[in-house]
Amino acid sequence: AAAYGLIVSAPTAVPASEGNIPTGTVIRPNHPNPFNPTTNIQFTVDRTDRAVLTVYTMLGQQIATLFDGTAEAGKIYSTRFTGAGLATGPYIAQLEHSGSVVRNRMLLIK
Repeated sequence: AAAYGLIVSAPTAVPASEGNIPTGTVIRPNHPNPFNPTTNIQFTVDRTDRAVLTVYTMLGQQIATLFDGTAEAGKIYSTRFTGAGLATGPYIAQLEHSGSVVRNRMLLIK
């Protein structure tokens, strides 16, 4: 990740509010999107297990690993992704958890 001049904040986790408890493994739409150069990515999981949140180019090249550890059910994880050293274009945020994979498309515009 350092080769791209990326800044990734340490993920924070907060308990989900009543009525906002995850029903599956979900990446929420990043905000803002499109972004320049920083965006926030949130995800939730439905059971406590290892989760890996990674950013890829559209060609499948891994750019950054934003989270790799045990994610707890009932919490919202949030991290900031800065693509200042990256080219304008689409990127994919991918979350792997308990055998499932979910993706979210992000657009960097400079």
